[in-house]
Amino acid sequence: MALGIESYRVVLTGSALGATVGGVDLRDLHDAVFARIMQAWHNHSVLLFRDQTLNDQELIAFSRRLGDSLMQWSSVTAPGLVVA
Repeated sequence: MALGIESYRVVLTGSALGATVGGVDLRDLHDAVFARIMQAWHNHSVLLFRDQTLNDQELIAFSRRLGDSLMQWSSVTAPGLVVA
């Protein structure tokens, strides 16, 4: 079950940059929640997502939503993943 926008939260790390994003399940994101994650990424440069249990394919799917160029830095190897 996807968590809605009402459970989404961003907490600053207290460091020079970065924030922790909570109240989301990266396996099943509504577009509105994903848009907020993207805005938080642009605002804070580094995002931490704690307590996620993604398999390889779910991690790849979420990473691709962030942008295909990120996949070239991935150390994940899985069927269907091509690292250039």
